[in-house]
Amino acid sequence: MRSVQVDIAGQQLSIRSDETPEYVGELADFVDAHLRRLAVGTKVAVPQRLALLVAMQLADDLFRARDLHDRFRAQVQGRLDALEAALAEHQTLLSEPPT
Repeated sequence: MRSVQVDIAGQQLSIRSDETPEYVGELADFVDAHLRRLAVGTKVAVPQRLALLVAMQLADDLFRARDLHDRFRAQVQGRLDALEAALAEHQTLLSEPPT
């Protein structure tokens, strides 16, 4: 693990991670951008409350992405099941003696 210095909302943080400093910096920039965007559109003055609102937005984004991923996997699985059934039917027809 290495320590990476980042700045989020004017706060210097030391993050310990196995990830590259560039990746950790991208994460910090992403969170910082969300904080700044929300700060412009809201009257929340307490930084902790603002951070909680950003955490809720990011959690919502994560849950929506997971739901989309799950629906896509289900769709792919349905198509795979249909393909396997069609293949099994085709193999059955090929193995039947000609009439």
